[in-house]
Amino acid sequence: MSSTVSTRNLARPILTDRRVLWLYAVTIFTSAFMLFAVQPIFAKMMLPTLGGAPAVWAVSMCFFQAALLAGYCYAHLLNRFAPARTVPLIHLAVLATAMLALPFGLPTGTQPPDNPSYLWMMGTLAAGVGLPFFAVSANAPLLQAWFSKTGHPHAADPYFLYGASNVGSLLALLAYPFAVEPWIGLHAQASAWTFGYVVLVALIALSAVAMLALAAATPDDADANSAVAEPVTWRQRAAWIGLSFVPSGLLVAVTTHISTDIASMPLLWVIPLAVYLITFMMAFRETPLIPDRWLSIAAAPLVAATIVASLLPSSKLPAVHFGLVFASFIVLVVMNHRELYRRRPGVSRLTEFYLWMSFGGVLGGIACSLLAPQIFNSVLEYPILLVAALAGQAAFLTPPSAEQRAARGGLLAVTFTLLAVSIVGSALMPGAIKSTTLLVIFTLGGIFGAIVLCASPKLVIIPCAAMVVALAVFPKHAGSVTQQRSFFGVVSVHDHDDKRVMTLGTTIHGAQKIVNANGKSLTRPLPITYYHPENPMSKGLDLARAVSPDPSAMRVGIVGLGVGAMACNGRDGERWRFYEIDKLIVDIASNPRYFSFLSKCPVSEGIKLGDARLTVQQEPAASFDYLLIDAFSSDVVPAHLMTLEAIAMYLERLKPTGILALHVSSRILDLDDVAAATAGALPNVHVGVVNTKNDSKIDYLEKSGSKVVFVTRNPEAARRFQDINGTFKPRYEGITPWTDDYSDILGSIIRFHQKSAGH
Repeated sequence: MSSTVSTRNLARPILTDRRVLWLYAVTIFTSAFMLFAVQPIFAKMMLPTLGGAPAVWAVSMCFFQAALLAGYCYAHLLNRFAPARTVPLIHLAVLATAMLALPFGLPTGTQPPDNPSYLWMMGTLAAGVGLPFFAVSANAPLLQAWFSKTGHPHAADPYFLYGASNVGSLLALLAYPFAVEPWIGLHAQASAWTFGYVVLVALIALSAVAMLALAAATPDDADANSAVAEPVTWRQRAAWIGLSFVPSGLLVAVTTHISTDIASMPLLWVIPLAVYLITFMMAFRETPLIPDRWLSIAAAPLVAATIVASLLPSSKLPAVHFGLVFASFIVLVVMNHRELYRRRPGVSRLTEFYLWMSFGGVLGGIACSLLAPQIFNSVLEYPILLVAALAGQAAFLTPPSAEQRAARGGLLAVTFTLLAVSIVGSALMPGAIKSTTLLVIFTLGGIFGAIVLCASPKLVIIPCAAMVVALAVFPKHAGSVTQQRSFFGVVSVHDHDDKRVMTLGTTIHGAQKIVNANGKSLTRPLPITYYHPENPMSKGLDLARAVSPDPSAMRVGIVGLGVGAMACNGRDGERWRFYEIDKLIVDIASNPRYFSFLSKCPVSEGIKLGDARLTVQQEPAASFDYLLIDAFSSDVVPAHLMTLEAIAMYLERLKPTGILALHVSSRILDLDDVAAATAGALPNVHVGVVNTKNDSKIDYLEKSGSKVVFVTRNPEAARRFQDINGTFKPRYEGITPWTDDYSDILGSIIRFHQKSAGH
């Protein structure tokens, strides 16, 4: 023992407590930064290869969560069974081996099958970046375990270092869209990450040396300590899993909810994830930033009010919707993470704690990202998890008293009575009154019950749960025709006056008049919204007919089906084909019960399912007279469809006289300048931009203005662009063309708002 003390005393002049703390904090921070930085880089590398399908992001998220779980499992087994002094050597060897896979990138010769499966994508992720990510993911629990052996005054409770880890994750998350993506390409990002990895390995080696020099126990003592580690019950493990499952699932559910029901915009996913990481910093500390009692009091009323807000159209008071969503999210997640922190085990079980915590997070992510879309036809998992999050309070996890059980029985009776009354009442009333009945009975009763019982989470969960049931039972809109859900989002069809409208999330994807002026059904539907005859997309089709050497043999390709309205702009003898990525859209648009464009204006070459980047590429060269890329009407821009490589591929599929049209309407993105600058970088190309967004003087469902970028190699077609109303000269200055290696979403948002401010 004296030799150990003397060794530590010799090391102290250099390895002071302050220096040791900074070394471990900086190392953990760097590791977390690297862990979060690699995820968007590699996922973005896969987008063009896989056609940019949203499955890339979902599968990537699941893969990285699973790899993180594997890293935590490895850290736990290594810390539990390997001799203490050999643990750093083994881990450094794993880190060194992972260097062989750097710089990371898609495996050589990567070519997806015709129908890429989740398993194939998982394999590509594992081969491309799996080993480095696995090695880095194990750092956080291992470094905290090493710190516990340094003899530092805080070594007995190293969980506070988790805050440094989350600071690193948060900065990496915010740095990518704001400081990395706008400035450097993907391959340069991968090289920079490789350099950072080398720095990280050096820091981990220094941390290992510090731990070994300052270890207070001999290897024999360490093994003995492991053998007598405090026991952990399966009830405790279940609590760790549950308290991790709910916040992780709620993170995915909140992201889906705000992008589906409130606003659809790029980078919106950053906000919930950033808040989620901040909650760890708020919760994993001895003195909470928000007193636990305040959280307990605020949680139930916020849950009730948030569920109420979800019953109302998001167009009404969107700021209130956002405020309630994030206020309840912060309170509930901090509350669950505080309980998780309170239930943390001693340092001897640290790695096991993080293992089960990661396992719960993986389950929550999978449940909401992959399973919920298969089960619910709306984002019902969001209110369900709001209520489930209340269970994270300590009071809910303890056995109820006899008085509480009696009160719960009374509340259950009242709640089910309200539910029965609302169901019977709404069934007997006209559709327009159903929503009002639901709102009055459930929301007022739910809020009242939540406020009265806010300090008793066991009881307050009942009125909140009743409102969740109401959301599942009653339609949100009185004119609802159908609502279904796919991997790509929630598709709603509802009647608005004399029109039937399809929306995906908050974005209109087309509409159709269901009666004419005399109240009779229309025999051949007239395209409206973006596709009316005076819209630039229809005008571009007329221009393609005018310059075609053989108009009777016109071939037209339309990327983005919507409700199929564009089909009724076709003429006899023309060959048309639609391309659509979402089968649910195809099913709804093709069903005459909902829309009749496709049944009354048949498409000669049918609809090809899949992502446009892949499906259009399969077409013969020089085969189209008019190719319309109409995949930009949603505010989540599919960047891979408007890169230099993509536009070059589209032009190869056009006849020499053909015209490419890019529909780039957006509520928050400046896509017309980006598309024009990107297309203009190609040789022998003519570009024209038409903007009629401000020309609509009537019902926006009748005639919607739009922004369209026309591209052609035909000088005659380019000359005739000027004949289309709203044409203006594209602006290229200061805009870097987008490529598969580089895109700048943030810059596009900034330019849009600068233009708006200029008007």
